[in-house]
Amino acid sequence: MLAPKCPTFNGRPTFANLMYLKKAQYDKPCLYEIPHDQSDPANRLIPDGEETLTLEKERRSKLNKDLVNPYNYTKLNNMFDALALKTLNDSFTFVHELKKEMHANLKYVESLENEIDELESD
Repeated sequence: MLAPKCPTFNGRPTFANLMYLKKAQYDKPCLYEIPHDQSDPANRLIPDGEETLTLEKERRSKLNKDLVNPYNYTKLNNMFDALALKTLNDSFTFVHELKKEMHANLKYVESLENEIDELESD
């Protein structure tokens, strides 16, 4: 969107001649509607002045400080190392148990083969 060539206030064009304002309001009324009762000071439009922008930045920085906790990378690394070591130990244990089970199964199969050979030889 191109910037208007006339003077603006809060992004809306201002008009030196009231007749042009009325014509613009007639053409596009939604651009010129005032959403709240402007007699109440709480509803008055506040231009984006330095004070307003500074207050907003301060408010957002306070929110960010409350919401964001910095990471403790040392603690995270220690936790990761402990998890990796436990996982490694668990996998060694699993492989050891699997080998024992395979050895027991192999002994059982060998004993069955011996029994079959004995039965065939009789």
